[in-house]
Amino acid sequence: MKKCELLVPAGGEKQFIAAVENGADAVYMGGLLYNARMGADNFTADQIGKAVDYAHLRNVKVYVTMNTLLEDEELDSALGLAEILYEKGVDALIVQDLGLGELIRQRMPDFPLHLSTQATVYNREGLRAARELGYKRAVLARELSLEEIRDCSLPRIIETEVFVHGALCFCYSGQCQLSRFIGGRSGNKGSCAQPCRLSYSYNGAEGYPLSPKDLCLIDWMGELIEAGVSSLKIEGRMKSAEYVAVVTRIYRKYLDQYLLHGGYTVSEEDRQELTQIFNRGGFTAGYVREDPEEGLMSGILPKNQGVKVGYISNPAKGGLLADLKLSEPLEMGDVIEVHGRDLFSTKVTYLEELKGKNGLVRVGDMKAEVSPGDEVYRIVSFRLMKKAEESFKGISFDGEPISGKRKIPVDMTLKASCGEPAELTAVCCDADGKKISVRTVCEDVIPQQAINRATSEEEIEKQLSKTGKTPFAPGHIRILQRGQLFIPVSGINKLRRMALSDLAEAKKSTCRRTLPAADLKKAKEDDGYAAPRYFEFCFMSLKDFESADKEDLIEQAQKAGAGREKIKFLLPLRQMAENIMPLLLLEDDIRNMIVPYLSNVTAGAYDKWLQENLSAAAGMAGNFGGRMYVGNISWIKPFADEGIVVMGDYGLNITNREAEAVYKSLGMEGGSVKSLEIEERGCGSYPLMITEHAMKDDILTDRKGVRYIINFDSKNHKTIIRQANTTVDWKQAEVLWKQGKQRVRIYL
Repeated sequence: MKKCELLVPAGGEKQFIAAVENGADAVYMGGLLYNARMGADNFTADQIGKAVDYAHLRNVKVYVTMNTLLEDEELDSALGLAEILYEKGVDALIVQDLGLGELIRQRMPDFPLHLSTQATVYNREGLRAARELGYKRAVLARELSLEEIRDCSLPRIIETEVFVHGALCFCYSGQCQLSRFIGGRSGNKGSCAQPCRLSYSYNGAEGYPLSPKDLCLIDWMGELIEAGVSSLKIEGRMKSAEYVAVVTRIYRKYLDQYLLHGGYTVSEEDRQELTQIFNRGGFTAGYVREDPEEGLMSGILPKNQGVKVGYISNPAKGGLLADLKLSEPLEMGDVIEVHGRDLFSTKVTYLEELKGKNGLVRVGDMKAEVSPGDEVYRIVSFRLMKKAEESFKGISFDGEPISGKRKIPVDMTLKASCGEPAELTAVCCDADGKKISVRTVCEDVIPQQAINRATSEEEIEKQLSKTGKTPFAPGHIRILQRGQLFIPVSGINKLRRMALSDLAEAKKSTCRRTLPAADLKKAKEDDGYAAPRYFEFCFMSLKDFESADKEDLIEQAQKAGAGREKIKFLLPLRQMAENIMPLLLLEDDIRNMIVPYLSNVTAGAYDKWLQENLSAAAGMAGNFGGRMYVGNISWIKPFADEGIVVMGDYGLNITNREAEAVYKSLGMEGGSVKSLEIEERGCGSYPLMITEHAMKDDILTDRKGVRYIINFDSKNHKTIIRQANTTVDWKQAEVLWKQGKQRVRIYL
């Protein structure tokens, strides 16, 4: 039987319990620091320890997110947190920063690491690099098609994890600078302000052009499993416990059906519940389908739109009540939203069926004026929320034994001999199928020769089966006794309680670890920082380069203090390869300034071109000094193996020297442009987002009048959103150069 993990989010204790009790195979959560959802409740180290115990007793794994970028001064603290999590038995860490990952690998080599989707892994080359660095699993970019997922997963390079439900980012994860640019809140550091959910003016209209619908792949699980995916991941560490309960329960139901029977059909009731608990104008299959653009964007509202239940027939007098024509039933306690002149939501506090009025109901209370025809949506179902709450109500991490409804089977064998202490062996399995066994002897429970009536095997089995509020359920029970014996019921119960307590402790302790002794080989202060200094002009297209006044740009760079030998023109690699002759005919002085660069994301057509033309592309780069910029982990080693001096572009998100050293180990030898997260070493129109969503070349304007340039590359199917500031601040550039910055870059 094929296996596939159901991985569920938890932003707090209630969400965690909801995930476990509704069928999660694994739960991912964040600590109070260094996770990409700092707005969630998150967990203290002590709470994480309790959560691990709760989960492991029920054969559920726990992963902790440490998936933000870290600066040099943060690494020691982050490593200290990782050490605590290691000792508490956390099953894996989800990491974005490769510098932190390397320190963890050195310090705790048996601590499994998962590479976050923030690292933008989308092909086999990226997976091979992750494997070389010691990662057990990679969370694939959400923009991949089913074919691309299959191409990554079936070779079993390392485990792959794929999002199947929840919010979609507009931008490739890890490549978004918009939140930081607008308000200083970095998504790569856990503080995304979600600017993609705001309204913009685009293509002559006001709306939400950057807000996708939520992902729902409930119908695609079988195909993803057959494609080799190891883990199906639900998004939602900012969501409620009820949301976690509903989504987990439904995905668990159909995943089990597929694993058992090889197929399933999702009921309309379950689809309705998924829609009701949270949707942004319906769902999308995202990029796994052949036509990802169809039905991808939410359009009207970037928040939960619930389920349409009818429309306003007519407002009642007084304005507090209104008559509704319903297409779906309403209940007291539901929360509805009226889409009228004034958008508002209200709790149903009055509900009356109007007899003889052709199915009309009167509802209150209205929070604003309504008009006939206004659509009404139920955004909270009282019945569904109550049903979801019942699955985790009254359950907590605290208490001995830890309370809960999810059970694992335990086999028990009782040995009893006259005059000797009774012995009970209890056996269960962990999440990986490994057996855990305890042998408990109770000196106070001594079977005696029966005088009047022996204790029957049925009586003994009945008492041993009373596992109560423990995390165990009775499995196979064997009774081995010599002769006709009498064992008090109280004694059997005591022995059972002791054995199950011993088993619970053994189960928890098997997952806890002791820190090994290890010497860290930290990168030195100058590691990676001795690369040549360049004053760079980065062109988004070859056409822009051809039309540019190159001598004027050179003159401006020289005024800033850069010698002519330090000036470089950065051009897109593929465009260069396809139009190389005019470049080769340039004067030697200009031609020697050219450095090719590879897009930070090459998923799709660009990847196929690279795989088919790698040697030719490298040879072309060799005509221009044999150096090039690479902004993704995937292509560092392949180009380095072709003899190219690889320099790291800003897409690698290097924020510390440990990460720099890691990329050097993969073949990056020419230095790097550090992440925009720590220092903007340039000016002009630099990229803020790169997305798979096709948009018309245009201007995007936010509510404050700030403008952004949209560029769509139809050949590679990528949209880049940039600053609209096309005026170069030459004084800033001069200051940066004179400060000794390794790279000063002008985006044109």
